[in-house]
Amino acid sequence: MEKPYNKYYNSSVQSKASNKYRNKSYDRLELAVYKGEKDLIKAYASSLGMSVNNYIRSLLVADGVLPEVPKENKE
Repeated sequence: MEKPYNKYYNSSVQSKASNKYRNKSYDRLELAVYKGEKDLIKAYASSLGMSVNNYIRSLLVADGVLPEVPKENKE
């Protein structure tokens, strides 16, 4: 089913707003792993009910490297 045309919706405006928020609120980090390991990590994180990002962050919190996220910052 196709969405009805909305003359007020502009995907480039939405993308710009999303990118602006992301750039203001988050730092980006690239992680390199050997071929095939990405799927293993993703599957394991998924089995715990987490995204890869949440899984890695939870490990860093458990090791005391990062603080817990305050409730108002959780989505």
